[in-house]
Amino acid sequence: MLGDLVFSYAGAQIRQLGIVTRPAVSSPKPSEFGSAGTNWGQDGWMVPIGWYALPQPLRPKEFISEIRPHLPEKYAPLNGEGDGYQDVYLAAVSDKMAEVLLARLGAWGVDVLRIARGAGDDDGAVRRVDDALRLVRRQL
Repeated sequence: MLGDLVFSYAGAQIRQLGIVTRPAVSSPKPSEFGSAGTNWGQDGWMVPIGWYALPQPLRPKEFISEIRPHLPEKYAPLNGEGDGYQDVYLAAVSDKMAEVLLARLGAWGVDVLRIARGAGDDDGAVRRVDDALRLVRRQL
C-alpha cells in the first residue's frame, strides 16, 4: 500500500529503508535479473519504492532477542538466531517488528514511524514521509 515501509536486508544488514510510492503494477521480469529467479514467471508485479540509506546499518542478529517475539511462524524474514533465509525474496514485517527496527535508528526511526502511521493512503503521504526523512537526516 502507498506509504508502506520496506526494509532492505542483504549481507546480514539492513542498509536501506523504502517507502512505497505508488500501487503495484503488472510488469515483466526485469532483464537485470538475468538467470536469477529461474523458477519465476516472466510476468509479475512491480512496486515503485523510494529508497533511503539508513544513517547507520542495522544488524538484526545483534538484537534478535527483541525481534524474535515478533517473527511470524510462517514466512519469516529471519530465523530465531537472526540469520536471513536465503530463499526469501519478500516477507511481511509486522508493525511491532518494524517498531523494534525503527527504534534502533533513534530519532530518525521514531520520526519515520510517526509520519508513516499518520500518512494514510492519500497522495500527500509519501511526500510527507519524504519531507520528514530529509528533516531528520539534516538533524543528524
